[in-house]
Amino acid sequence: MTDEVEDFFAKPQGAPSYKFGDVGSGLRGTVVSTQMMDQTDFADRDKVLKDRHGNTKRQLQVILQTELRDFANTTDKAKLDQDGNKRPLSEDDGKRAIYVKNQMTDAIRDELAKSGKTKLEVGGELAVKLTGHKDVGKGNPLSLYEARYTPPAASSGDFFEEGQDSTPAAPAPETAAAADNDEPPF
Repeated sequence: MTDEVEDFFAKPQGAPSYKFGDVGSGLRGTVVSTQMMDQTDFADRDKVLKDRHGNTKRQLQVILQTELRDFANTTDKAKLDQDGNKRPLSEDDGKRAIYVKNQMTDAIRDELAKSGKTKLEVGGELAVKLTGHKDVGKGNPLSLYEARYTPPAASSGDFFEEGQDSTPAAPAPETAAAADNDEPPF
């Protein structure tokens, strides 16, 4: 429920999808946003996928700010505008979207557990690498991934530090040392 509340206020952000290539390919970047969304059919984006019980399959869209430019490692569709014309390379700001589902979920979850976190945080550093494929007896093999995550550094400039409330602290009693100093005691 909390994620739904957070998503309510989030501005939807778009970015070209990162296209994993051969085994060993991957990307690294700073988490810009995360958003839960329905999984859709690859060939028909309007068709929402269901599991064997009829429940909608979900995935996490993660947008990373990367050093990639010129639409490198994106789908061919990302390189075109709405009218099908080639987009100027200058429009690529380096953001890439990945869609966390299947085995990638396990790889990121395991990495989050190592860092003591339960979710990706904006400002954290995430790296995901395609490590192989596993035949599951169906048409497409299952892609296998490895992930690395570094949570964002705690900021000392926050309006309220984590764990503080908005109640002002009682003023500290003035000491002789503070009275001799021209600096305010905070």
